[in-house]
Amino acid sequence: MTGPAQAHGPSPLSPVEAVTRFLADLSRPARILVAVSGGSDSLGLLYLLHQLSASMGAQLDLLAVTIDHALRPQSAAEARDVARFCETLGIRHIIDRWDGIKPTGGLSAAAREARYDRLCRIAMAERASLIVTGHTLDDQIETVLMRAGRPGSEGTPGLSGMAPSVLINRSIWLSRPLLASRRQAIRNCLSDAGIGWVDDPSNTDPRFERARLRADLRLGDEEVRAHLADISAASLQRAVLADAASQLLDEHLTFHRGVAAALSTTMLHTEERVWMHALGALAAVVGGRPHAPSRGNLTRLAAFLKSGRAGRMTAGRVVFDRRRDRLFLVRESRNLPEQAILPGEAVRWDDRFCVTNAGTEALTIGPHAADRDAARDAFPLLPGSVALQAYRSLPQVIPDEAAANGRTGIRPLLAPYDRFLPQFDLKLAISLAKQAGLDEFPPSPLNVFMRKTSGLSGVALATPCRDPMLDGK
Repeated sequence: MTGPAQAHGPSPLSPVEAVTRFLADLSRPARILVAVSGGSDSLGLLYLLHQLSASMGAQLDLLAVTIDHALRPQSAAEARDVARFCETLGIRHIIDRWDGIKPTGGLSAAAREARYDRLCRIAMAERASLIVTGHTLDDQIETVLMRAGRPGSEGTPGLSGMAPSVLINRSIWLSRPLLASRRQAIRNCLSDAGIGWVDDPSNTDPRFERARLRADLRLGDEEVRAHLADISAASLQRAVLADAASQLLDEHLTFHRGVAAALSTTMLHTEERVWMHALGALAAVVGGRPHAPSRGNLTRLAAFLKSGRAGRMTAGRVVFDRRRDRLFLVRESRNLPEQAILPGEAVRWDDRFCVTNAGTEALTIGPHAADRDAARDAFPLLPGSVALQAYRSLPQVIPDEAAANGRTGIRPLLAPYDRFLPQFDLKLAISLAKQAGLDEFPPSPLNVFMRKTSGLSGVALATPCRDPMLDGK
């Protein structure tokens, strides 16, 4: 007989069940970096990992890390409290403090970026297998509801919520083992063990959108199961769509020197939502943007392409040039930057290339001047006007002899995936990376994830292009 939970959707996992599944799927031996703030979610995750890994005989090394954002007077003392708790469990603990001037606007986003950068840096230095955070089902539902409340959100990938696993900085995977567990269930585990926690006052500060939503949100068991079912369905649809877009690009895409994309227009005879998803991801790479063009721009692009007319349209810094049997995507020529690179510095140029100065003198990186003969030599397989635009979008090192003498390194970037790559999009990202001549991404240490993305393998990566000012802090 089908019970009420099955009739109305899946039930949340108990925290013990969620962590047990995570440990069963983890390749071992492993070192897990646990991000611990002192709140109930992360403390509960750390405690359960410690208890269950011992009972399962897992070959695990736990490392707890607290990022002290230095935003409240109490934060340093709270970080020390976490250190004392870790000491009672015999777990090594690191405190990393975010010092310096904080931005006056967008503080939450800046703190999140700083937190992930620091966690990633520590994980790489400590040779961790992966990072884990204490995000819960409550966080997931709130995230989806906030995204759903924004204009034009219907049917967008954001409604799949946070991915269970995310690759950070092309370097290390971050997993969220408690993403299907309720916060109150985690707190019950801690209370039963006599463990207290800290409540961050920002969680109830009405200045923040999540806090306002949380204050008004009252979820019964049936509502939670319904949300969980909707999120699970949206996640599956997003992964299926990304996989189909990956296959489409494998069949129809030719990428020229990482800057000019050529596609057979026969792809437009396939399912529209698939080729639009593929074009959105491709446009983000060509344009050096973290996201696809807006939904409105993509809708106008679809109408333009379905008309069958030859012509050009610009969206997301990308020129879509439609010819009789081919569609070309090239970075538009406007606002191509010129910037200095100090000795030993690595910079992101136009968010499309990582340029490293290995010499002893400062260099300048900028676009090529318009030169039809040089463009034809660089892109012999492209139409003249497309080749010229593609040539302009390539980075040029000044003085030229620096590049010729090997004092600079230039490699393409994948703007939508270099910072955060959700597991939903891994196959699509790998297709684009191969076309751009980049290494594949490192595999996740979670076996269940790799079974779902069978056929993928990881190889050694080039050093990510990041802000050197973040290193050593």
